Amino acid sequence: MVLVPLRDQAKAIRDFNRWKQQLEKHYNQQIILVMFHPIQILGDL
Repeated sequence: MVLVPLRDQAKAIRDFNRWKQQLEKHYNQQIILVMFHPIQILGDL
């Protein structure tokens, strides 16, 4: 699980897409599933 601030969401999605492609190539897989679920956290971390 990875938490990403909303302001960095677009960059995180690009990074995870790149990482997914690298994993597929490295492990010789047609598809590796990477899931994204936006959440809202109430209060401070």
